[in-house]
Amino acid sequence: MKRKEPVVWSPIEIVVSSTVVKGSYSIDGTGWMTVQLKGGGSTSAPGGPGASDVARIILGELYEKSQSRPRRRGPDHHHE
Repeated sequence: MKRKEPVVWSPIEIVVSSTVVKGSYSIDGTGWMTVQLKGGGSTSAPGGPGASDVARIILGELYEKSQSRPRRRGPDHHHE
């Protein structure tokens, strides 16, 4: 049975409209990269020599998507 290599996550952060956005990325043995937004959301993309810069761009995209999702609200209470 082949042993799986441990995943090493590298922390990254960017600033979007005065908001610090944190996340991390990892690159597997095939050069494929996974980027995670702290608090939710992740995606994969090819890694490569500029992986850390690409990861920051992807982190910004994940953050923008997370901000455009409708927020869950509790039940509406209507008073008549």
